[in-house]
Amino acid sequence: MESEFKKQRTGCVVASALMKSYGWKVGDMIILHGTMYPVDLQLNIVGVPEGTGLGPRILFRRDYMEELLGRPGTVNIFWVKSTTPSRRRR
Repeated sequence: MESEFKKQRTGCVVASALMKSYGWKVGDMIILHGTMYPVDLQLNIVGVPEGTGLGPRILFRRDYMEELLGRPGTVNIFWVKSTTPSRRRR
């Protein structure tokens, strides 16, 4: 799965609960219509992430979205995981 995700610019992995609720399977092509960003992502499901606590999510390559937006290399959002609240800075 990781290899296909890296090889395919349009590859994505979809949590199993989401796959089940929409009847999707590995190999399906899906389209995410942009609301926050004015682009529609055409994605190919290449796998399901491991783990049960992931919730309903789709992981895709950011470089593909940046390309569609015409802004390669641009970062708008950062996610940070902190081990303890005392380690966070404001």
